[in-house]
Amino acid sequence: MIHPCYPRDPRFQRLYRALDRALRKPPENLARGIKSLPPVGSLPTPWETRALPALLEYRQRKLWGLELIAKHGLLSAAPHVPAAGSVPSAPELSYKTWPGRCELRDEATGEYSRARVGQAVPFMSWDDFTSFVTAHKQQPGCSAPILSFSEVEPSLDYELSDDYPSSTPLEVWDREEPEEGMIHLTACDLGDAGVITPTWNMQFGYPRFLIADEVLQKGETLGLVYAGTAGPRDRLWRMACVGDWRGADAAALELGNPALVKLTQERDALCQEERLGRIRDQIARDGGLTPRTLVALDDLGPEHSAAHLAKALSPGHRAVRTAMRIVARRHGPAWFEAVRKLRLRLGSVSESHEDTDLVEACEAFLAKWPTRPSHTACQHTKAAGPWARAGRAIELG
Repeated sequence: MIHPCYPRDPRFQRLYRALDRALRKPPENLARGIKSLPPVGSLPTPWETRALPALLEYRQRKLWGLELIAKHGLLSAAPHVPAAGSVPSAPELSYKTWPGRCELRDEATGEYSRARVGQAVPFMSWDDFTSFVTAHKQQPGCSAPILSFSEVEPSLDYELSDDYPSSTPLEVWDREEPEEGMIHLTACDLGDAGVITPTWNMQFGYPRFLIADEVLQKGETLGLVYAGTAGPRDRLWRMACVGDWRGADAAALELGNPALVKLTQERDALCQEERLGRIRDQIARDGGLTPRTLVALDDLGPEHSAAHLAKALSPGHRAVRTAMRIVARRHGPAWFEAVRKLRLRLGSVSESHEDTDLVEACEAFLAKWPTRPSHTACQHTKAAGPWARAGRAIELG
């Protein structure tokens, strides 16, 4: 049920109405049909829309876990039920039980499902959802919804962390609610729209969410739109109808029709401009760059994140560990000088062990490139084409 504090977002209402049209046969004049669709901004962003079928698949997996627990009586505390073992009908799953609760673990993917006596709905958290997406996108036969969401959110598997200077009061670390900067931008947007309802799970001590009834009711249709079995022409129309211009542009390129490519690229560019504006607003609301806005920029491309990465690679910056995780995944020595300077500064300002993990990350990166490059990261990575101006627009002062 939608939480009363979260009003319905008209963009999602329009999306729900557009789903039936998306599954119809594309018009003969596809270019004219595309031009008749609502403008960019009228519907949810591709990041939000692609999250929906992935969230529904995640929820279905959790429900399956609840069914297994109920089927095998793992919450019954009966003498014949061991406190730990493998689930009889699913040997790839192990379980542990405590009085009144049970936990399943998939040994192949590492994902968890939890249940307690009297529970009617699955426990779902954004952190667990991102782990689910990360694990399943690497498995053979990964579903189209998971793949499509991970295409626009490749940083989902980054462990976000807020990093405070050592002078930060201890009570900052003792807050009951998790730091907002640790939650991905898409999760914030879906929560603001009332699509997911964030709550605090007192039983297990972690933030969780529920999915709005309206999304559950549209689950089958959303799954068909992102099923991944349609040809490029049908897929282009479906993606255009739901405002996923990133997907529409990919389908247009596959079709090889220059006129359609021009239409979709123009709208895809507007989607990215809209995303950049959303990130800029979040940076202002957060009082500066945080892990979630840094990875959101990097997901759009290194030309948008290079300047911010350079600033984040500084002792005490709240996104320094996330910046190191991003840099560590880059191929090539472009960030050698920035990481070397960070390591030197850590060595001179830190007398405690609080930055040990960061020092180790720097040294591991530097060890990969024993020969210093002749150029720096900011010289190596530059904004290109029409995105240069958009990228500069949100650089921090």
